[in-house]
Amino acid sequence: MANSFDVTALETIDLLQGRLERIEYILYGDVDVAIDTSNGSSIYERLSAVEHKLQQVVLESKPLKELLKLYSNQPNLFHTPYSDSVPTNMDTATMLSVINASASLFSETASRLSSMNDIPIPSPELSAQLIALQPRIAKIEAIQANQLLEVRRLIERSAAIIEKWYLTNILENGEIWASLDKRIRQIEINIRQAKHAKQRDVILLGKD
Repeated sequence: MANSFDVTALETIDLLQGRLERIEYILYGDVDVAIDTSNGSSIYERLSAVEHKLQQVVLESKPLKELLKLYSNQPNLFHTPYSDSVPTNMDTATMLSVINASASLFSETASRLSSMNDIPIPSPELSAQLIALQPRIAKIEAIQANQLLEVRRLIERSAAIIEKWYLTNILENGEIWASLDKRIRQIEINIRQAKHAKQRDVILLGKD
């Protein structure tokens, strides 16, 4: 009678083989000749056969190689967030009320999941290529941010130059023209005063 460890090991190998066959089906649409995992083979031989088959699938599948490469570079993309904060101290009545309150969501979720069957799924190669572009996209975003910063600096410099030109050429020239206008008016006043004085002198001389 096989011990429990051997039974567990054999069941685990069977599960690994089943998953590998599902991967082959997803990639190729069919499954090649099944791995020889007869009962006469040892656990080591069966595990080696599964491992050899997996390496063969990886070598023959470009999308799978791209996904493994992406996993090595971006492992966080393959981690599914989960929450283990489900309350366990709720009584039956409370749990039933929560379930009944969310009952309408089940049909809605089922309808949405059914509608997802009509959505075309992109090829694995295209998905892997798009995900692999993430570093380049991040680099381009950084370049755009630097360009926006440079444009902002140029706008500030242009505003400073325009302000300086306004102060120098408009205000200062305006002050100069105002000073000249004031001097011209003063000269006109002096000329009129001199003219009136001369006229008075002529009148006085005529009376004499």
